[in-house]
Amino acid sequence: MAQTRPSGSPIVPADRALVSQEVATVDVRQRLNFLPRWLERAGWTRPQGDTEWLFVVVLSEPGLAVVLPWEPEGNRAVARYEELAREDPPDLQALRRIQDRYQRLVIPARADSRATLGDGTVMHLAGRRPAEPFDLYVAIYPNRIDLIHPELRNRWLIADGDVLD
Repeated sequence: MAQTRPSGSPIVPADRALVSQEVATVDVRQRLNFLPRWLERAGWTRPQGDTEWLFVVVLSEPGLAVVLPWEPEGNRAVARYEELAREDPPDLQALRRIQDRYQRLVIPARADSRATLGDGTVMHLAGRRPAEPFDLYVAIYPNRIDLIHPELRNRWLIADGDVLD
């Protein structure tokens, strides 16, 4: 019997790849299921008991949301906000930009790890509040997960053509 391999799979299997990427769907309630294999590949250990996981989402480039552990990244953003808020007078635009760039993400302790991304993150990724589910790419790195809108991913593919050829 001939052995066959499915088409469309990565050239380096995910269990051997330093970086892997998958397609996922954000539902109309702005929820994304953070799969256990993603969290494990990013090096994040599920908290014990009913403790929620806390992450920070960095919204810098439109169409890209970078998910990082709260410690230390989220605490750094909070500390910078508090430092700027104590200035006399405070730089209100800088404070707004911090609030705009950094979002809190809570992944529930339940088994399905489905988290609500929230209005700010969804608007940053999709450019609108979607009336139906939408797909995005999920890139899993050591210690980080990137959520990438397909249009941004396509622009990157075109721009990186010379490097990859």
